[in-house]
Amino acid sequence: MKEMLAKDLEESQGGKSSEVLSATELRVQLAQKEQELARAKEALQAMKADRKRLKGEKTDLVSQMQQLYATLESREEQLRDFIRNYEQHRKESEDAVKALAKEKDLLEREKWELRRQAKEATDHATALRSQLDLKDNRMKELEAELAMAKQSLATLTKDVPKRHSL
Repeated sequence: MKEMLAKDLEESQGGKSSEVLSATELRVQLAQKEQELARAKEALQAMKADRKRLKGEKTDLVSQMQQLYATLESREEQLRDFIRNYEQHRKESEDAVKALAKEKDLLEREKWELRRQAKEATDHATALRSQLDLKDNRMKELEAELAMAKQSLATLTKDVPKRHSL
């Protein structure tokens, strides 16, 4: 700005007679230019302060972004661990369910085998009971026949002394 004012002053003194300015006018222009210069300096200072503030904010934002990325990575790792553990527990649960299903099938087969054996044993016991009942009946018949034979024998033996005497 000073250079521009000096240039303007040289031009006005350098032969431009029609535009010759008085010293007071030049002083007024100089004061105006100095005010403009002061405002420009203030604006420049304000811009520098804004720039410094923006750099600080940028640094804060970068720091916050880094923290955010670190947090996100940590959470992502936790989520991966959770998913891995969940998959492992799910697989273990599926394996346990399969083992229980196999055991249930085995127990079911054993239960039906025991029922079949119990039915066979019941049938066999029923058959033996029938045979025993038949033998009991046959034994009663034989006992009755024996009793009759004894009676006949007793009757015959009573008659034997009479026959001997005859």
